[in-house]
Amino acid sequence: MDERKTKIIAFLREIDKFKFIIREIYRTDDKKETNSDHVWHIAMFLLLFEKDVAERVDILKCFKMILIHDIVEMYAGDTFAFVDADAKKEKEVQEIKAAEKLFGHLPEDLGEEIHNLWKEYEAAETKEARFVKGLDRLQAFNQNIISNGRIWWERNVTFDKAKDYKQEFINSDELLTEVYNDMLEEVKKIFDDKNKQS
Repeated sequence: MDERKTKIIAFLREIDKFKFIIREIYRTDDKKETNSDHVWHIAMFLLLFEKDVAERVDILKCFKMILIHDIVEMYAGDTFAFVDADAKKEKEVQEIKAAEKLFGHLPEDLGEEIHNLWKEYEAAETKEARFVKGLDRLQAFNQNIISNGRIWWERNVTFDKAKDYKQEFINSDELLTEVYNDMLEEVKKIFDDKNKQS
């Protein structure tokens, strides 16, 4: 096998570690979601809503972005969404280091392409990056709905915090806004039911 293929296969074996990164959100089987669960579910959101957004965003670019958006967490770890500014800054620093290390394993052209795509997602300036960030938000929102807000209760997340998180990305696309508003009604009910129990 030539050096290029050898590097690609080695990278594919290295990223097996991605499957073992545990997120904070629960699945319906009472286990916490993994990063690979999360990425697969976001990809399904895009696949199923593709016809609704195909004229507004580059679908292939969005799929690529979904696949790699959290991949650096295999070195940097996952950080809970609702942390303070210092923790967010530390996350950013660790993820930049992780990206340089991880994408450096690939052949130069691929490493540069994927690293640039990851940086584009992080910068959230293009319509694709903003859309994928919105899908990322919707998937987490949906996962909290189907797990009945369990992590919200464990981490004392208020309705307003849950509602407002990454709102700017939801508002960047009409489909995201519509789906989010429908989900928000379910979230209100979850919080109302929990408040009645308290």
